[in-house]
Amino acid sequence: MNILNKKQLLDKDKVNVIGSILVFLIVAKYYSNMLFIGTSIPVAKILMALSGVFALILIVNDIKKYNVFHLLILGLLGIQFVLTKNKSIIYAYILALALVNLDMKKIIKTYIITNIIFFVIYLTLNVFNIKPTEFVHDRNDFGFGNPNGAFISFFTIWVSYLYLKFDDLKKKDIGLLILFPIVVYSQTNTRTGFLTIAGAMILAFALEKIDVRKKTFKWFFTLIPGLLASLSLIVAYGFYNSDKLNRWLSHRPLYWYRYLVNKEYGLNLIGYNDNIRDIVFTPRLPLDSGYILTLYNSGIIVFLLIILLYSYAIYQLCKEGKKAEITLILCILAYAFAESIILDLGTNITFIFIAYALCKLGKKKQINDR
Repeated sequence: MNILNKKQLLDKDKVNVIGSILVFLIVAKYYSNMLFIGTSIPVAKILMALSGVFALILIVNDIKKYNVFHLLILGLLGIQFVLTKNKSIIYAYILALALVNLDMKKIIKTYIITNIIFFVIYLTLNVFNIKPTEFVHDRNDFGFGNPNGAFISFFTIWVSYLYLKFDDLKKKDIGLLILFPIVVYSQTNTRTGFLTIAGAMILAFALEKIDVRKKTFKWFFTLIPGLLASLSLIVAYGFYNSDKLNRWLSHRPLYWYRYLVNKEYGLNLIGYNDNIRDIVFTPRLPLDSGYILTLYNSGIIVFLLIILLYSYAIYQLCKEGKKAEITLILCILAYAFAESIILDLGTNITFIFIAYALCKLGKKKQINDR
């Protein structure tokens, strides 16, 4: 997703190096929340600060490539931060701005390699009992603290590899994409992740046969973010007391509902501080939904903005026939129905497409095909 024909302060090689460092820091921050849990050293905060510095370097270098829409959203999120002290959304947006002008495939390659390194480190610590396994209802968490957390970490590698190989899927690639999820699922028994992967494979094969530039498909895929967000709300408000659905979704509907209708800290327009979940319920209730968490933490205004920008990005990608990018986004958004992964680039690299959508709104910007 390169925005070209604009003078830069840094040459291309330096930009790529800084971009790679930034991607490394993003992934390292995600794993630090698990690797250094319980320690007195604020590793995650240090990595967040460092990644912010490298992101700002890239943004300053590419400052002339951004349009008024980028600045308007930055201003809106800045106001939200001042009012709520919620760092999550503005931090994710700044990272997206920094990476949107880089080559997406290079970003993903670095992302995969870094994730594999940390994933192997974590499994090694697990083998040596430094991060011992805790079985949750006979489900292996590989030391991640939760089987779902282990599968999310695996899924980020899996879906990124699918994206990278999408245009040239060979038999060995398909074999790896099928075999590894089965192995991980056999230990973690994570239905959400496994079903998402199965759906992703079906989607990838289906997209090979269709022309996403056609009006019917273009609008169908464009509507998916809104449909998933609406489904989350329907389940939360309409089926929170369903015994069957709560059993199937591990009581997610009930927990979603309890957050949204809380009398003192319920749903509002601008959201809350990052630590709001520790305030509302002690001990803290799970909030495993990218949509409900984003809506609750960031507020109605930002939530609707994110859904609209994702929809617009998909619409533009369909117009450009970029099937790999469409698959990557839809896989992450589908997984986000039952896992809180939207606002962390460590688990959702597609947040870059939020900035990409804003680039497409700028009439003077030209974004080359992948």
